[in-house]
Amino acid sequence: MKSYYIIPYLLLLIGIISINSSCKAVKSHYIFQDIDKFAVQSKIDSYDLNHRIQVNDEISLKILGNHGMEIIESSAETAQPIGAANTPMHRLLVLADSTLLLPQIGRFKVVGMTEVELRNKIKELYGALYVNPYIYVRIENKRVFVFKGSLAQVVELRNPTTNIIEVLAMSGGLDRFLKSDEVYVLRGNLNTPNVTHINLQKIAEMKQNDLYIQSNDIIMVNERPRPLFNALNEIAPIVTMPLALITSLLSTVFLIITLNRQ
Repeated sequence: MKSYYIIPYLLLLIGIISINSSCKAVKSHYIFQDIDKFAVQSKIDSYDLNHRIQVNDEISLKILGNHGMEIIESSAETAQPIGAANTPMHRLLVLADSTLLLPQIGRFKVVGMTEVELRNKIKELYGALYVNPYIYVRIENKRVFVFKGSLAQVVELRNPTTNIIEVLAMSGGLDRFLKSDEVYVLRGNLNTPNVTHINLQKIAEMKQNDLYIQSNDIIMVNERPRPLFNALNEIAPIVTMPLALITSLLSTVFLIITLNRQ
């Protein structure tokens, strides 16, 4: 048997090995693949409207005097608040020791407080320095993490009563390759998360959940299985390079043969 008869068999063997390797890697980039091993709930835990401040939370703070009259009084020409624009907005970070460092006040413990409790506390502290202080407080880094198939996005929560439909809409919605009946919400400690399955295809099941999302929730939407498409994507670089090399060699051989015949 001539040696070139072996070439087709070698190519077939390479193809089988490539496909086998690619099949193992089809979902290698997916996370939470063992989600079924956790106790999956059919209803989201009760929602707490009051986000509790945590370490590394970022707080926006603005302090105005005289009950915030600077916000109300405005110039007839510019329709802009007088003085309010010149009042600095402080961006403060909750430190590892659970405290917040306030200008002119110093540190005090804030972890576990709500926005309302923090606002009242700061108003009390600055009451000795300002006449009838008006305090603006906002927790800035309230966000959720959305994983849709192989895509991921961080969505900021601007509203304390944001539901899962709003979050998915802000992240671009669901395309035809995503399974709206396989939506999971992971909440709490990632070592032992509370996992909730939500079927967005059925209104009856949606009614059983309030669907409100909390800061640091993880929303995962499963992708429809496309094994052939994924396998072709995996083996495309492996197949394309040898084919390109073979094509180049054949072109060179044909060119040489053509030149020799002239």
